[in-house]
Parts: sequence; structure tokens; C-alpha cells
Amino acid sequence: NNVNSDVKGIIICTFTRKATEELKTRLYSKIPYEKVNKINLVIGTIHSICYHLLSNYSEGVYSDYSILPDDIQITFIYSKLENLGFSSEVIKKRGWQLSEDLGLIFNKITDENLDIDSLCYNDEPDIETYCKVYPTYVKLLKKFKLLDFATIQSTFLNEFRTNVEFKKRVTLDFSHFFVDEYQDVNNLQDKLLKRLVKNHNRIIAVGDDDQSIYSFRGANVQNIINFPDYFNNNSFKCYIEKLEFNRRSTSNITNFNQKIISKSERGVTKSIRSYRNIEGDIHEIWEFDTDVAEAKYIEESIKQIQE
Repeated sequence: NNVNSDVKGIIICTFTRKATEELKTRLYSKIPYEKVNKINLVIGTIHSICYHLLSNYSEGVYSDYSILPDDIQITFIYSKLENLGFSSEVIKKRGWQLSEDLGLIFNKITDENLDIDSLCYNDEPDIETYCKVYPTYVKLLKKFKLLDFATIQSTFLNEFRTNVEFKKRVTLDFSHFFVDEYQDVNNLQDKLLKRLVKNHNRIIAVGDDDQSIYSFRGANVQNIINFPDYFNNNSFKCYIEKLEFNRRSTSNITNFNQKIISKSERGVTKSIRSYRNIEGDIHEIWEFDTDVAEAKYIEESIKQIQE
């Protein structure tokens, strides 16, 4: 309830829209709205926060830009395949699949900040062709005043790096930062967040390196593992507080998982234990030849429990 006078504004990053709404509900149920309203508070996913800052702090440059969700992005790419250099024959034969492949590659190039001129294509001419048309795709987005989820972030980072006035306005308005699920941020998001807090270094990052499940989407678990080193190496003290009590699972489950975690050679050492004073059922481990067999077993198990 008490906010220090040096708190200008707070940015809170969550990983999903659902988590954003849940956090807002919890926050407004604990703190009166008039007190929250005194703070310049922005809560949302990294994408929505970047879009909010671009729209409101760029002096109108991005205020009329629209966001391309993933499914609409594919439709947009499909509608511009000829502009990207693909023949009508190719479009007719495999246009939609081509559009999906291009979307994946374009997002990867943006998220990982890849230099397409220095990539090794290993005699994959199609992949090389797809990568080479990326600059044209970016120009088309700009022409139609559009931002896909990846370019929202890269555009914000570029503006923050090169636009002195934009950076000044954002920096003056926000001083504290909170990021949830940091184990799931990709390299672009890691650079963006560290650049955003550089003038203040008042950031709390919450996450668990043993729960990184989005590597297929570009998440790099090393970002949370190396998080303390980055700030300590830049002469800013970083404190680590371990949340080792599991409030959901019984002791049999947490003890078993702790054995697995303790054998991991990477990451942060931890000692997970159950907060609940209940042993619970003994876990079982099953191996299946197919996902269908696994689903069938789960179905039958649920029926037995219900009965």
C-alpha cells in the first residue's frame, strides 16, 4: 500500500494473456483502485507492453500500427507471396504451406536476431531463398503499418537503442520492472528487458530453469541461469531468493522430482520440498509406444478414478 516516492512507474511482464488477467484481478482485489491508479502501471505480455510503449511514447509514429496475430500473419504472407518473388505456379501448388514455413523462418530470424548473410544453408536452396526474402517481408510490414509478434519486440528494441527522445520518455516514466516466467524468454526478449532496465536496474525476474518448456519457440534457459552474472558483472548487486516450498504437490511427488533435479548438471541448485504435510500416492512411471496408447491409458485411468 505504501509506494516510495522514487517509483515513477512499474512494468509487469507476464507470459500469457490469461496470466495477465489473473494478475490484474489479484492486484485490484488487494489494493484499492485509487491507490493503484496513482502509479503509472502497465501489466501485460512482453508483446503487448512493447506495443503499448511504441504506441504511446513514439510521438505518433506507431500509434496507427496494427498487430498481426500468428494466424493472420500467415494470411498476410500468403497474400504477398508474389511480392516476395514466388511464381503463381508455386503459389497455386503449395501456397499455404509455403506461407506457414515462411512465417516460422521470419519469426526465428527476428527473435534470434540472425544475420541472413552469414548463415550456413548447408546446400538447402529453399531455406536460403526463404531467408533472403525476409528484408522484403519487413518492408511490406512497414508499408502496411503492421507489426507481427516478433517485429513488435525488435522494433521496440531498435527504437530504444537509436531514438534518444523515445528512450528518454520511457526511462523517465518507468523505474521498476517485474518479469514472470523468465526461463521462457528468448534472446531478443532478454536483450530488450536488460536494455529497458539499464538506467534503473530495479528488476525482479521470477522463474525456474527446470521448467523451461518453450525451447521450440526460441526460449533460452541460459537467460535466467546467467541473469545474476549479467548484473553482478555490471557492478549492480543481484540477490537470489529461492522459493523451494512446493504448495501444490504431495511429498512423494516432490521428493521424486527433487531426485531428478539434483542429477541435472546445469542451472541453479535447489532443494524442493512439499509445503503440505501429506505423503500422497506413490507415483507410477509408464512408457508407451505411441501417443494414442498413452491417451487411451489416461482415459481409462480417469474413468477408474471417477468410478
